[in-house]
Amino acid sequence: MADSWAPYQITGAVVTPIKSKTFIPPPLRQDICDLKENDKHQFTLYIKALEKIMQPGFQPEAASFQGIGGIHGMPYSPWSGDPDEVRQTARGPFLGYCNHGSILFPTWHRPHLLLLEQSISDTAIGIAGDYAVRVQNPEESKLWLKAAEDLRLPFWDWTHPRTGETGIPDFFTTPKITLYMPSGKEEEHNNPLYSYRFVSQVNGFDNRYHGNRIYKKPGRAYFKEWDRTYRNPDSRPYDVTEDYAKVNERLICKEKELKPGDDTLTWKDGSWAQLTNLVSQMFAFETNIEEKFWANVWDEFSNTTVQSAPARNKDDRPIRRWPFATSLESSHNQVHVTVGGIGHMSDNDTAGFDPIFYLHHCNVDRLLSFWQHIYPDYVAGTKGYFVEKEGTRKDFTQRDGTWMQLADVKVDEESPLLPFRNGEYKYWTSKNAYSLKYVHPAPGEDTPVSNKYYTYPPIVVETGGKPYTIDINTNPNVEIPVYQRDFERRLLQEHFNYNPRKARAQAPKMRQKLFTVEAPYQSEGAKIDPLREPLDDFRQFFVTVSLEPSFCDGSYSAVLSFKVPSTEPGGQEVVHEFGQVAVLSRGRSDLCGNCISKKAAGARVHGSVLVPHQLVAVALENLGRNDPDIPHDEAIAVVGSCIQASVRLPSGAIYASLTDSGEGDEEKEVSDHRAPVIELLSCDVYVKRETPRPPHNLRAAEDTKQFDRLPFNFDDWKPHGLLTHIPTGADWQSKDSAIKRGWYLADES
Repeated sequence: MADSWAPYQITGAVVTPIKSKTFIPPPLRQDICDLKENDKHQFTLYIKALEKIMQPGFQPEAASFQGIGGIHGMPYSPWSGDPDEVRQTARGPFLGYCNHGSILFPTWHRPHLLLLEQSISDTAIGIAGDYAVRVQNPEESKLWLKAAEDLRLPFWDWTHPRTGETGIPDFFTTPKITLYMPSGKEEEHNNPLYSYRFVSQVNGFDNRYHGNRIYKKPGRAYFKEWDRTYRNPDSRPYDVTEDYAKVNERLICKEKELKPGDDTLTWKDGSWAQLTNLVSQMFAFETNIEEKFWANVWDEFSNTTVQSAPARNKDDRPIRRWPFATSLESSHNQVHVTVGGIGHMSDNDTAGFDPIFYLHHCNVDRLLSFWQHIYPDYVAGTKGYFVEKEGTRKDFTQRDGTWMQLADVKVDEESPLLPFRNGEYKYWTSKNAYSLKYVHPAPGEDTPVSNKYYTYPPIVVETGGKPYTIDINTNPNVEIPVYQRDFERRLLQEHFNYNPRKARAQAPKMRQKLFTVEAPYQSEGAKIDPLREPLDDFRQFFVTVSLEPSFCDGSYSAVLSFKVPSTEPGGQEVVHEFGQVAVLSRGRSDLCGNCISKKAAGARVHGSVLVPHQLVAVALENLGRNDPDIPHDEAIAVVGSCIQASVRLPSGAIYASLTDSGEGDEEKEVSDHRAPVIELLSCDVYVKRETPRPPHNLRAAEDTKQFDRLPFNFDDWKPHGLLTHIPTGADWQSKDSAIKRGWYLADES
């Protein structure tokens, strides 16, 4: 705990030192739904402690909910927990601690969560002490005290199937909540998970208009008038209604038939399916990437701006080494915008005041932890990223810096994560924030300041008819072998719903040679690796998206849909939304140092979205293009012409759409440099065998088992062009013509 003049040390929720000859893992951060259902003592302490730190006058102010919430964005004033920091920039005003769209994004949020966890833990221990005195049963007293010692921040697992079935948990949506109390009875209490009521007006909170051109659908967020946080509210200053039904409508998945009356050809739509696909793509990196590229991998995984993948000169398409892989920040952004609507979660300046922010970010940290478990070597390092074309390394930089970060300063794993100081009063860095490796405190012995004092529950999956446990390795004396990490990587891909074999089974059998020929774009005469086993009759299509953050005022999403053509000429076409790339922005980025620097540098938000194989296959089948005699270009033209795109605001209104040239109003056409850039690509999916593959007619059951335990890898990348210019022609025969499309702002009404 800190006095007003001393920095607040962030250690997390420390544990009692004990002597042990065996490894003792740290306590678990639990799924909030499981915590509520299975641990009534911890859940009560969590709710009551969270409620207490939200109250006016909570001390120390640095550990209060409003003090912690203000670190993430507004009020853009120095955090009271670091009173002796010295401003390093020459620009005058404080410019915030923002670390989004940066290699520091995952690691900066880790001590931010530790700070709240520490405050809740300290407060819960005091509450449990009071409860222990009040109960008559000594064993019950011990339960309360033990619950307080083990309590850690819970997470909202929006990747769990229940999210796709029921949406946001109901205890986030009600002002009251039922808790088990020391009396032994359940009682109704105020619910701090529902909302946070500000103890005072936050400086800088201004009303924000979300660039909505459709006047009949207002998009103003009344942050100045609202005295509490709101999720997906209507656009009114008072008597506000939150539309959770709309949030759930977006999250819940629906099984849809791709051909009426044929329940064998199906796929799932909805944000939950899209989110899990994004998470599965985080595990697209191989485990044996050359060391010189490790920092590049971290860059592509950690954030959406990808400094190590410069844009091509003409159209801002990033030259990414792993174009199918997604960043941790991508799914993070989508949850913010889906839950927030025009409310606080959809704006980085205000999001830190919504209680659900911390449960969401705790889940982001959980996903980071499992990724680190699979890829322990892929870190930012201190030598920058590798520029393959030049054969040199280049520093990651933050062009104009932020608070205490000089202009054009080098950014790496040793950069201070401001304003968070560890147990030695030094700033946390990515290097000591990165790992969850843990040394249990022993009496009289020093404990590493890098200790986090938490881990996450294992992910249990079924494989071969038996449960398999994927447990995050927190033991510093244990190294997980590559073969085990590869097996677990495959299981995580399928756990997060990337299963191309299942997708293939739910679609028409492919006969067009793009799908049936191995590595169709590999250089002629090139030798195919004998250990490479492709997924037969399959090719993965996906799109890469590049977005200008200032395209709209505030946050927005590029929404991708697929128009499945009818089998009958002039028949009804069915449109399925299959993915999003979200920009999580700030309404007043002129006050955010990192945002200013990225705008000056022309940084764009990048994302990748897989195109469901079922949609591709049915489109080709319906149009008679699923044939071995059909050229690749014709098949690709079908896929490209079926993909639609629009820009959707947090209010749900459409801001702009990708429209066939000649059909849009020229006065509303978006200039090329501001418009979203969407490119269609495809790749082969394969596994890397341990032994050369035998001919198909000699394969045995053991061979199939080998395929089942190897991760899906991706190669034979092929860019097919932008969605604004798809080579085509009459019946896709003429290569001199194309479907040309442009971005047009939505009509005003």
